[in-house]
Amino acid sequence: MAVKASSKIYTFADLKGKKVASYAANPGVNVHMEAMLRYGNLKWDDVVATKVSGFAGGQDALMEGVVEAANVSAEASLPTRWLLLSAD
Repeated sequence: MAVKASSKIYTFADLKGKKVASYAANPGVNVHMEAMLRYGNLKWDDVVATKVSGFAGGQDALMEGVVEAANVSAEASLPTRWLLLSAD
């Protein structure tokens, strides 16, 4: 999961109450997103799930400020920062 490079979000727990991309057309991605939320002891109910059309839609929504976190392509050259599962 990625956030804008300038974001004040540094951990999955920091996503509480924030707008997070929800991929309506790809439920498999939502399972992945849910697993990352769980890493921060969160559920979908703890964030504002915001529907996006797919990876490109999620990337656009992140860059436009519609969402504060999204699952983006590793190949995308965007000014983003990954939320890490471990500091190690």
